[in-house]
Amino acid sequence: MADLANLSTPLLITVGLLSFVSISLFLAGVVAVARTPVEHLPGGLPRPAWLAICVIQFVGPAAFFILRRRERKLASAEEQQSLAGGTSIIDTLYG
Repeated sequence: MADLANLSTPLLITVGLLSFVSISLFLAGVVAVARTPVEHLPGGLPRPAWLAICVIQFVGPAAFFILRRRERKLASAEEQQSLAGGTSIIDTLYG
């Protein structure tokens, strides 16, 4: 592994920014998993599984946020369907 003192300034800035983004995503993912009620965790996975997934750099927290958003959209569409009566989920989601 290259010694950090030998890296150029732009490369050091890039490494620093990527480290900051990675740590921020990890912390945001852990906080989001901790605050999300168990019945609303995406994929039906338990909380410890999502915490372990969040350890995977960039991909873990991003997967949690994307899947949680998708499931919230589906739950909202199902709720609207039950309130509206006759429209299907596909019609609600895709017009």
